[in-house]
Amino acid sequence: MAKKDYYAEHYNQLTGAIITRFVGMDENEFGRPYPVLRARLTSGKWVLLSISSDPEENEGGHIHIYPEETTNDATS
Repeated sequence: MAKKDYYAEHYNQLTGAIITRFVGMDENEFGRPYPVLRARLTSGKWVLLSISSDPEENEGGHIHIYPEETTNDATS
């Protein structure tokens, strides 16, 4: 898959998503902080979003999308 196609597929899953809360700050292996957000996709699936400069989590900027396995309760 071309890099352009990867980014389109990766970020298009966020179309229409609703960010429900700021979870907090996390750190990469170098101690650099990045924010973590909780969101619900239009599919109904809950995910956690972390924002770093690139897929390797060097610094802030790239949005990582992780399935949230712990809850399906929007109030959590």
